[in-house]
Amino acid sequence: MVACTSDTEPTAVPQDSDSDVLQLIPFMRPNEEMTTRATVIPDGYKPFTEVYKIPDGTTSLSFGIFMAEEGNTPPAKMGQIKYQGITNGVDVWRSSVEVKQKQYYVYGFLPSEAATGGATVTAYNDDFKNGAVLTIKDLPAASSSDVCVITGVQDASSADAEINLQLGLFAYMGKPKGQNYVGVLIDHLFSEIDFRLKVDPEYYDLRHIKLKKLTLKSIGRDKVTATVTIVANETGGNPITKLSWSESSGTSNAVLFENEAGTDITTEPSAFGEVRGFSSPAASNSLGITCEYDVYDTKGNLVRPNCKAENNLSFKVQTLKPGQKAVVTITIKPTYLYVLSEPDLDNPTIETN
Repeated sequence: MVACTSDTEPTAVPQDSDSDVLQLIPFMRPNEEMTTRATVIPDGYKPFTEVYKIPDGTTSLSFGIFMAEEGNTPPAKMGQIKYQGITNGVDVWRSSVEVKQKQYYVYGFLPSEAATGGATVTAYNDDFKNGAVLTIKDLPAASSSDVCVITGVQDASSADAEINLQLGLFAYMGKPKGQNYVGVLIDHLFSEIDFRLKVDPEYYDLRHIKLKKLTLKSIGRDKVTATVTIVANETGGNPITKLSWSESSGTSNAVLFENEAGTDITTEPSAFGEVRGFSSPAASNSLGITCEYDVYDTKGNLVRPNCKAENNLSFKVQTLKPGQKAVVTITIKPTYLYVLSEPDLDNPTIETN
């Protein structure tokens, strides 16, 4: 087993005549809300950036790619295909994955930056053509980013070619320079939590709330390591046959929203916009959120600055599985709905449901 970690910058590829870099064309399935997903055929997959929703300005998102060969010898290192942003309306990726004109089996995950302990790959049943066991080390238990693995690959003639992708296929034959494009299917290891924020209408008539920060916390679990068994097949079946987690103690914090000036929360959740968090299913029974906010009167005067409220989420998300999501509504309301005292106005209750 060879441990491989992400390089800070993609490494240079040898410039000999039969070397090239692999160009990725990724497709991903959206998370589905608390349902079991069919994985026989890749229905519902979309271009990766339509699902992953990369924030503007992001340049630190990379696929970690292992180009394995037939047999059981692990690749010497993990290559990267790194997101470079958008140029002329097109997502640009920079590859450091070396390819020669021979048979490979492609395994990988993202984001490689999240695996602070690196990643390793070993052959399944003593041969990479049969599949692989991928170990992704020291992932944050609570995160602002999803964690996913490659579940199928198919070569392509160009970046805009039509591809007939199928789950469970990982073989790729290297081609001459300038022709190494591969489509990949990606599935989730983490669960998603979508937050909807609103203020109780009675309270909104008297006080306004500006959210400054929302943090997702995994209490008691800091880092988790995923061990994924991927078995190749030609039937289109889900290649992930086993997923296990190990963990370290501590607290993992992921800032999902931050605005120093604060953003107004109204009575309509859609007015605030989308706030998404992710977690390892192993940590779903220990999740909580912290909201930091300011309270204003209806004239815009700051009444109570730097308030903080904490809520437990385990009642809502403890049954989440990889690739599922929960929608959590955060409602700011007074403790007493009918008799609104001044202290209650300035120090409201925050509920999750």
